[in-house]
Amino acid sequence: MRFREFTDKIEEEVRNSLGEGYRTEVIDTLKNNSVRLKGLSIRKEGSTIAPTIYLEDYYASFCDGTSMGAVVDEIIEVYRRNSSPRGIDVEGFGDFERVKGRIVYKLVNRERNRERLESSPHRGFLDLAVIYAVSLGGTDYGYASVVINNSQMESWGVTEDVLWEYASVNTPRLFEPEQVGITEELENMMGDAFSDYADEEIRMLSEVYILTNKERLNGATCLLYGGLIKEITEKTGKELYIIPSSIHETLLLPKEGACLERLREMVREVNDTHVGEEDRLSYSIYETEGGSISIAGFIADNMHDDKYEMARLEAAG
Repeated sequence: MRFREFTDKIEEEVRNSLGEGYRTEVIDTLKNNSVRLKGLSIRKEGSTIAPTIYLEDYYASFCDGTSMGAVVDEIIEVYRRNSSPRGIDVEGFGDFERVKGRIVYKLVNRERNRERLESSPHRGFLDLAVIYAVSLGGTDYGYASVVINNSQMESWGVTEDVLWEYASVNTPRLFEPEQVGITEELENMMGDAFSDYADEEIRMLSEVYILTNKERLNGATCLLYGGLIKEITEKTGKELYIIPSSIHETLLLPKEGACLERLREMVREVNDTHVGEEDRLSYSIYETEGGSISIAGFIADNMHDDKYEMARLEAAG
């Protein structure tokens, strides 16, 4: 069965199983980095919320032998568990006063999200873009959020500056930053095998840190937390290179003794072979200077202003 036939059949079976009072529709969804996914939108009559369940993984499971009935049952179970996410009154989404405390920001690659940014409030940061979402809190399958588009912002009667103001307070509060030594992370992952590293390798790794948040979700946004980068550089006494591992985390390492070109090669290889397209943040290396962040080795004359607004995040406080 081809994927299109599968999605049509799933929509029909789910609609029949749910019965009257529900509307189902297969939709194309534009995700991060212009990744397009097929999703099944399910809306209960009278509800303003229509959760979307992406079907690519279910198709793979079906091709591996899972029955159509089992797939339908699982989709309905996922919908019932997540139709009303914890943490916010989803039916009050149209009221800005009821959602303003859950507005957060995310960092995405600007060039790879050009189409998405046309319909979303955003601001430039380096070669990236800050977009906004309403965090719906935890579900049985992780954290849920709804990206804010221009139409939603206009219906609230607010501006992008207002979204930035609330997100700058809410994001660090809801997604607390976490800085973890990479040696500690590797030791937790590898157990006894970590002892196979040579002492010199361990010494070099001991100065590398992972910067993310406690949920390990969209943790690259910690770069935007006012004063955090300045605090880290003052604590270490060193200026840093920032490696964009993914949208979920970055790596911090001292600039002294590091080879920028080798770091660039590493980022290219890791992005191309180990990071999924939807999770990639950038192929650039960033650097700190006095608490602010810029693209390492950036030469303004080589790049167009409309592609790379060189906005420097000046650390606050």
